[in-house]
Amino acid sequence: MKIKINSHDQWSEIKKIYMDSFPKAERKPFFLLKHSIKRKKAVLFAFFIKEELLGFSIVIPYRGLVLVEYLAISEQARGDPGKVRELKDRIDD
Repeated sequence: MKIKINSHDQWSEIKKIYMDSFPKAERKPFFLLKHSIKRKKAVLFAFFIKEELLGFSIVIPYRGLVLVEYLAISEQARGDPGKVRELKDRIDD
């Protein structure tokens, strides 16, 4: 698995996962998330297996602490036990 930090080249895929994963009431406007990441107020981690985007997390570092604002896995990855297991194993490492 590959983790890319501030992976801006997958914005459309990340937006689809974001919109599919969270109800409207829990979502910030997507442009605000992008703006926070571009201004380095938040950090985007994109999770890949063999160049396939499985999911992402957006975290906000603050005074030695880290707030995980969003963590989402694509619907395709959620439906594939092998991908979920590999992602979990890599996160546990």
